[in-house]
Amino acid sequence: MQVLKAMREAAGLSRHIAAKRLGISTSTLAGYENGWRTPRVAILAKMVHAYDLSPSDAGRMLESFA
Repeated sequence: MQVLKAMREAAGLSRHIAAKRLGISTSTLAGYENGWRTPRVAILAKMVHAYDLSPSDAGRMLESFA
């Protein structure tokens, strides 16, 4: 999901730092960003907070999984 990677990068976070903030491994985060895995709702909520997303960005992130 290129949307997830773009949002992480827009927040100025490396994959390593973002994964640490989310409480997951970097390989798990890479799986989400590359579309190999689908994050649980709790992880998506953590991403919204960690990436400091606006409501519209959060909606766009959720739409990427529809």
